Amino acid sequence: MSSHLSHLRTLARRLHPVEESGHLIRRAKYVGRLWLNPGARALYRQQQEQPLLAQAISRFPDILEKPIHPYRHKGLRKRLRAGLISGHYQQLARQLPKAQQLAIYSGHGLLLAQWQSDKLTAPLTLQLDYQTHMGKEGEMSLTLKLGDAALYYMALNLRPAPNPTLEICSLQGGKGQSEEIKQVTKACGGLRPMSLLVYMAAELARGLACKSLLGIRTQSHVYQSSKRTADRVKFDLDGLWQEHQGSVQDELWMSLPLEVPRKTLEEIPSRKRASYKARYQLLDQIGSELQANLLRS
Repeated sequence: MSSHLSHLRTLARRLHPVEESGHLIRRAKYVGRLWLNPGARALYRQQQEQPLLAQAISRFPDILEKPIHPYRHKGLRKRLRAGLISGHYQQLARQLPKAQQLAIYSGHGLLLAQWQSDKLTAPLTLQLDYQTHMGKEGEMSLTLKLGDAALYYMALNLRPAPNPTLEICSLQGGKGQSEEIKQVTKACGGLRPMSLLVYMAAELARGLACKSLLGIRTQSHVYQSSKRTADRVKFDLDGLWQEHQGSVQDELWMSLPLEVPRKTLEEIPSRKRASYKARYQLLDQIGSELQANLLRS
């Protein structure tokens, strides 16, 4: 018991490193909450059996607080949260080589693909990482960057076997970056950055041997449970999923195809064929690189 408390204090110090009263109080609250909350204690114990979960918690101690706060989607019961969190790490450890697992939670992320064009001022980078600011929404993020600047973050979670599923629980970004987004859209043959992420989420789901891909509905986003209206999601997630052939599964989720059907040449107006050709070539190139980097040993 004393060793567990000592470890929690170490994690609290890592999360709140400044030696001043405000941080000291936060450390005490962190240890107290985790010690008293059954879900947090259950998640803490899971580290003994799951090295990847232990590695992630060591680097990002906020993970242990997730069973205490609203998590994943609106209305998720507290008693289910720890199991869903540990299930994500369990499934990820089954599917990926160890080096890739650790890279995701290293603080730098796992590079999935990088693409350069004369229409871009910097390389376009796709990586899989952990974003603390999206902790309530997911256990990993598909992050799209232009140079060093992040454009969009997509919060993701894995459901384990027997029906492995990739959940898209949030999409953030784009604020104050209209020029960068226009630049990337033009370079991608008219494909918007957020649409590129949806395509790559499907690519990632296939690479992780998932049987299905789900997108959270706007009404069920975890922040829709917030008492503050300003915190609630206003972006139409349902509309985005519908653009990519998504269909309603239930009140929480929309089901997305693992492979979005592409238009044939005959379906595309002649004046747009060149841009669609460039778009599909880009998707193939980034998709192939993603698969290679995801599973290389």
